[in-house]
Amino acid sequence: MMLNSAFHTLIKLRGNFTRKHPFSHFQLCLTHSNSYCSNDDSPQSLDDALNLFNKMIHKRPLPSVVEFHQILRVVKKSEHYSTSLDIFKQLCSLGVSVDDYTMKALVVSCCRLHRTNEAFAALGWNLKRAGPNIHDVYTFTELLNGLFREDRISKAEEFFNKLIKYNLCQPDLRMYNVMIQGLCYFGRIITVKWGNERVDKALTLFNEMGSISPDLVTYNSLLLGLCNVCRWGEAYMQLKELLYNFSPDHETFDILIQFFCLQGMFYQAHLVLDMMHERNIVPSLVLHTVLVETHCLHGDMTKARHFFDLMVERDLVPPIDTYNTLIDGYCKHKLLDEAMLIYHAMSEKGFKPNEPLFNTMIESLFSVGRFRDAHKLLVDMRVQGQMLNERTYRRILTGLGVKHRLEEALSLFVFVGDSKLNSNPFVYTYLIEGAILCGKINVALNLFSAISVKGMKPDNYTYNVLIRAFFEEGLPDDAKKLFSEMQESGCEPNDTTYRYLLKGYLENNRYDDVAMLLHSMDGSGYYLDPVTTALLRDAIAAGSLDTTKSMLIGKLARKTTISPQASLASLYSC
Repeated sequence: MMLNSAFHTLIKLRGNFTRKHPFSHFQLCLTHSNSYCSNDDSPQSLDDALNLFNKMIHKRPLPSVVEFHQILRVVKKSEHYSTSLDIFKQLCSLGVSVDDYTMKALVVSCCRLHRTNEAFAALGWNLKRAGPNIHDVYTFTELLNGLFREDRISKAEEFFNKLIKYNLCQPDLRMYNVMIQGLCYFGRIITVKWGNERVDKALTLFNEMGSISPDLVTYNSLLLGLCNVCRWGEAYMQLKELLYNFSPDHETFDILIQFFCLQGMFYQAHLVLDMMHERNIVPSLVLHTVLVETHCLHGDMTKARHFFDLMVERDLVPPIDTYNTLIDGYCKHKLLDEAMLIYHAMSEKGFKPNEPLFNTMIESLFSVGRFRDAHKLLVDMRVQGQMLNERTYRRILTGLGVKHRLEEALSLFVFVGDSKLNSNPFVYTYLIEGAILCGKINVALNLFSAISVKGMKPDNYTYNVLIRAFFEEGLPDDAKKLFSEMQESGCEPNDTTYRYLLKGYLENNRYDDVAMLLHSMDGSGYYLDPVTTALLRDAIAAGSLDTTKSMLIGKLARKTTISPQASLASLYSC
């Protein structure tokens, strides 16, 4: 609304614009005897400018507005736009009349601070009070640039179209470049369709430039936009035209190499790098980072390390994300010696790995049996106030259990202590499974008891694991007792529970227990799987189980057809 209000005011008043300064009754002579604008006294730094400003505002009579230009000029050059706004407000409060330069400084500062609405408000305020005429291509370009900086693409397009429709200014090269750049530099994730639409609009503007000759900025912007939407054929045509008219700069090479790398076209990317070398152009830090990251992504760790080392040799400081990417790549390829070297180099530079990187490294070290190194990293992680995430913790415990490394799993469990990670009964279940795999049934029972001590309740998965383990250890009475405890605790058994019990009783010739269990299943919504059904019928055929149970077994048997392989798999799943 603010943008439209200022714009319509501009339309109404455009006929009243004159080149004559509206404040001609003020004397603006720079050679005044009290002038602070002599070349010898011109401030060179922000501090100098502010000190001079403080002196000037205490002078009586006050210096003219023109003499404050030098202050605003230094502030703008140092990009302290908020300071520029403060100076403008103070000048207004002192009654210093604003001119076109100060008004433009206000508009620019608002736009650069992502406060474009305030810039439009200032424009409207200036129009209503018949202030200086700043409504030119420079001001409008700054407003467009501000809208693009705030990612207000549609508003920028709308404003530009109105400028053309009402003939408020004649676009120059810079305005076209701002529009084309804004349309081609995607500031957020967009759909392919939207990206193509924006690039098409940029190309339309390019074709409408007429007698205005595009420059390298124009071509680079179009090249980037076309590469972003993978329209390489058109991008190549723009590149040919660019090379015919200009010598490519850093940005040109950056765009091409990033595009080729992201497409996995490393041969072409290296050809462009050779072109840069021939022209004595050193790749930028951003380009080095892209080369490292994309080679890691495609699994070429040798090349990734090569470009990382080049960064260091060229006194470029790799950002923390580059260290993270390289270490992550090494971990994925089990090159943990190299990963640890980069980790130590990273620490020496004062960088701290983020939590995902720590998780990746520690899991990788555990997976290859480097437990000492893993524990060292765990200590480092704790010192930095970080901890393993739940997903990684579970995977490590499961992996250690499968590899029969119960001691290391328990050591990690103790290290984690009473943190949130150990507040989930699943953690104990993973350790129980690991203990059972290692033949440590007593350790498994102690862990099972600890679940209740910690105020948690085991679920049917945990009970099933132990029931199965008791039968495998030849302890059917313990399995039966645990099943009773399970029911008393309110934990509902499932089909898997009954499958383990029936199979265990049959293998241990506990046929009375089989009969009782079948009757308890009747009417309770539980069913027999095909393999267990076959075992029961074999027992009846052998005379071990009463033939009267045949009808009950048929009633409990599932009606679906399952392959023998699937049945065997289901028998041993929890």
